[in-house]
Amino acid sequence: MMNVMKIKNVLAFGVTGLLLTGCSSGSNTAASLNERFSTAGSAVFVEDPSNTTFEYDPNAISSQASVLSISLALSIAPPATTNTGGTQLYASDLKVAGTKVITTYNVPGAVDKGWIDYVDVTTIALPLLLSSSYLADTDVNSVAMNNGNFSIVGAKDGVGSILRQGTYGLLGHTLGTSDTLLSSFAGTGVAYNAAGTNLAVTTGDAGGVSVMNASTLANVGPSVSVTDARGVAFSSVNNKYYVVSGTTNTAVTSYDTSGALVATRALTGASIAHSKATVVAGSTGEFLLVTTGDGGFNVVCASDMKIAASQAAYQYANYASLGLADPTQTVTNAAVFGPGMIFTASGEAGIRVYNFLKAAGASTTACQNITVSYLGYFAFSTPVSANNLYYSNVLTTALQYTGTLYVAAGAGGFKAVTITATRNALNDLIEF
Repeated sequence: MMNVMKIKNVLAFGVTGLLLTGCSSGSNTAASLNERFSTAGSAVFVEDPSNTTFEYDPNAISSQASVLSISLALSIAPPATTNTGGTQLYASDLKVAGTKVITTYNVPGAVDKGWIDYVDVTTIALPLLLSSSYLADTDVNSVAMNNGNFSIVGAKDGVGSILRQGTYGLLGHTLGTSDTLLSSFAGTGVAYNAAGTNLAVTTGDAGGVSVMNASTLANVGPSVSVTDARGVAFSSVNNKYYVVSGTTNTAVTSYDTSGALVATRALTGASIAHSKATVVAGSTGEFLLVTTGDGGFNVVCASDMKIAASQAAYQYANYASLGLADPTQTVTNAAVFGPGMIFTASGEAGIRVYNFLKAAGASTTACQNITVSYLGYFAFSTPVSANNLYYSNVLTTALQYTGTLYVAAGAGGFKAVTITATRNALNDLIEF
C-alpha cells in the first residue's frame, strides 16, 4: 500500500455551478457565463504538405484545405494570477468523459502550483464552468477520468510525487483531501483500466510504474522501476497498460493488469530532461501512438510492438526568422488519433496534422500496412503552444466526420476546435 498523508484541504473553490442568466436578447454567450470564457479569435487549417508556407503571421494565411476544415469554438483562459498568488499557470493535460472535460494546470520549473477546471461542453457554444480547484502547493501534471471518478498526479512542494483522487458529476467535482505518496519527484501519468477498478501511475527520474487498486490504493503487483517514466495509457481491447519512458531509456513498454512486463520497444528521442512524452492506445487495439518530444512520434503495432510508421519532430523551415532560438522549441509533446489523421501538439509549432491511411503492399509488422505523411497545420489568430490533445468524434456520415479537438494550450489555457473532415472509407484508419 502506498503511503497516504493527510493534508490541509487546499480546495479554494467548491462546486460553483453557473446559472444561465437572462439577457435582453433572450440568448446567452460563453462570455456572459464566465469572464475566462471567450469565443473570439479564429483558426483555419492550412494544407501545406511541402512545408512551403511562410508562417510568421498566421492572421495573413487563408485556408487552403480540401480535406479538413476547422473553427475555433471556445477558449478558456488560465486562472487569473490574482487567484494563484501572482503565479502564471499553464494548461498541462485534459481528459473528456462524455460531455464533461477536466483540464489541469501546472507551473514549469521549481514552483509547485496547480489548478483544475471541470467544464460541461454539452453545447460547445454555451459551456458551463461547473467547478474549479486551486492547489496552492502542487503541480498537476496528468489526469484520468472513469465513471464519475478521477485521479491526478503531480509534484507537491517539499514532498515529491503524489496521487490524489476525486469525483465528478452533474453539478461539479469534489477533490479529495488526502495525498498518496509515490516514488521520485513528480507524478507524470495516470490511467484507469476499463472497469475503473485499477489504475496505473508513472513517476519520472528514478521512479517507475505502479498498478494499484483504484479504491484502496493497494498495489496490485510489485512496483516496477523504470527510468524516467513519462506517461501511461490503457487499452481495453488488449487489457494492457502501455508506458512511455525517456532520456537514457527511451521506449514504449506493455504491462499486464498486475504490472508484469510483457514487451518493450526501444525508441529514439525524449532526450530533453523533464520534457513531455505520451502514449495513446487506439480504440481498436491495433495501434499505439507514442510521442517522444525531440524524437517526434511513432505509430507502433500493439501486437508485436514493432514500429509501423514514424515522423520526426516538426521543425519550421524558417524557425530563425520566427524568433525561435532553435528547432527544439517545436518538440512533439503529444498526439491523438483523428479521423484518418493524426493531430500532434508540437510545442511552439502549434498543432500539426498528418494523414493516417491504409497502404498497399506487405506490412513489416503484425498489423496492417499504413502510411503516415505530413499534411498541414492549424493557423490560429493567436498562436498556440500545445501541450496535450483529446479528440472526440461527434458524428460520422457517408461523406464526412464531425468532431471536436480539445487542446491543453499552456499559457493559452483550454481550447476547443470543431473539425469537419472529408471521409475516405476505403483508406481511413479509425483509432479514436
